[in-house]
Amino acid sequence: MAFCTKCGNQLALSAKFCTRCGAAAPGAAQSQSVDQTPPDLNFYGGQSVSMSFLDRSLNVSAEMDAFNHYRKEFRKLARSQVQSLRQQYFSRVVNLDAFFIDFPVMYDFYRRPMIDAACSILMQAGIYDISVQQFTDEHAKDFCLCVEDLNVMVESFNKTIEANQENKARGYNMLPGVIFSGITGIALAFATNVAVNAIAEADIRNANVTPRQRQELFARIDPNLLMERAYLDYWRVFLTMTWIMRQRGLSMWYPTEETNQSSNGIYQNLNSGRIPVDKVPELTCALLQTSPFNDDYLAFVQQRFGRTEKTSAVLDYFGYVS
Repeated sequence: MAFCTKCGNQLALSAKFCTRCGAAAPGAAQSQSVDQTPPDLNFYGGQSVSMSFLDRSLNVSAEMDAFNHYRKEFRKLARSQVQSLRQQYFSRVVNLDAFFIDFPVMYDFYRRPMIDAACSILMQAGIYDISVQQFTDEHAKDFCLCVEDLNVMVESFNKTIEANQENKARGYNMLPGVIFSGITGIALAFATNVAVNAIAEADIRNANVTPRQRQELFARIDPNLLMERAYLDYWRVFLTMTWIMRQRGLSMWYPTEETNQSSNGIYQNLNSGRIPVDKVPELTCALLQTSPFNDDYLAFVQQRFGRTEKTSAVLDYFGYVS
């Protein structure tokens, strides 16, 4: 057993905080063995870029150049953070209880440096009215796929509790008096960067769900898919950041439904071969100048025109990884 260094309360070996005073448990911070210093990223206003492509000039605005810069930088950060998250996940999340209790903490721990970096860039851009918590809430609202995964598991867990209680009540002929007490608040804590509290942790551990049922529920989780979704969540911190920039009046390109529909129409016609041959270079350039951040579009460019020096320059600029 361990003891709280603040109030002396006895702690379980797995405890991350004291159930009496809320202080962090000894060694809790050290269990996350990576440097969580916010990445050193600076505000970038972009510059106009012109590339020779298909005997034409492919012109990229400063606003799109800035968006593309952040897109590539945050993608590198997301890969690094998810690699660390993956290592922690496979070493610590060994059952359903650990998934509910530990995964939200781990997820937020490795997401936080990316959010800190984004908030630092916003400050450098002169945007001072967005706190870290407000940014976190905004990102969770629009881009947290892992919250959906957690919600699914919470719902399945609660349904199992309810079914077990109903079965028990039938055996005692007490069905009208069934009182359902499931677990709540976990996904909210997960989304808003707050650790699962002691009450919720106790509810999970003491819930009327058998060990076999817990194993069956845990087996439904695909950890590799979960890590892919965490990677997308982390990467898309840059989308929250660039959206806030745009909303605050900064010059920043951002994908819209209108441009996406227009670009998709061009792509579908190019990909199907319905475009006259002499129009293909012109419309390919138009596609890249309108909405180049779609891997299907960039894959089409590589497949159709090959990896020449000029196409490689375009694909590498937009960060396409084949």
